[in-house]
Amino acid sequence: MDNEASIKSRRLTVLLFMSERDDLNRKSLDSLLAQDIREDVGYIVFAPSEKEYLKSFASSKGGVFYISSGSIAKDFNRANKIVSRKGLVTFIEAGDTFGRNYLSKMVARATSKSPRIGDYYMVSMSAKISAVSGEYDLFAKKPERNSIFKPVVPNREIRFDTMFSTIPRMLRGTWIRGDYFTTHNMDESAAYDAQKAYLYDLAVSSNIMMFSQDTD
Repeated sequence: MDNEASIKSRRLTVLLFMSERDDLNRKSLDSLLAQDIREDVGYIVFAPSEKEYLKSFASSKGGVFYISSGSIAKDFNRANKIVSRKGLVTFIEAGDTFGRNYLSKMVARATSKSPRIGDYYMVSMSAKISAVSGEYDLFAKKPERNSIFKPVVPNREIRFDTMFSTIPRMLRGTWIRGDYFTTHNMDESAAYDAQKAYLYDLAVSSNIMMFSQDTD
């Protein structure tokens, strides 16, 4: 309970959705342990079963470890009760890997002020490539030459009303402002598209996203 209370004091909270595969879990932990960030980061770790190395990681960072409910929406809604309204939240899934500057660069991007709204971004996103299929998409770091998608310019502000296809489709790699995250639950009845539905509503509310392509 003490660590739950301490999460609210962190400027950045990372939600980790881990799996039964230790190899994938450890890949993501290795990336996190190599980060150069100086921020006091809070970690909320969800796993499908008791795993001592995950519990140890969370404890060593002053974070919390929970057994997953089996529903990402329910886990999401549990986490948003203990996060600071004044901070940032981002999401990592088992197997996600990233450069050592990832967290520090994305904090800088996400907390830059949008000239359109006069405040920092409600939603930001880093470039990503599917760890499962290896396929490139609109947000890939190195889009294929013959792709129907054109590479997005690094570190630019995107308006969803003019680039509708850029609405994030998954939580991983997405950054959300704390005041939105703590006041908007994910629909637990949307069994398959809960993430997409949540992110669509977020896009409608914000209309603007900071996209960063150079976060290695």
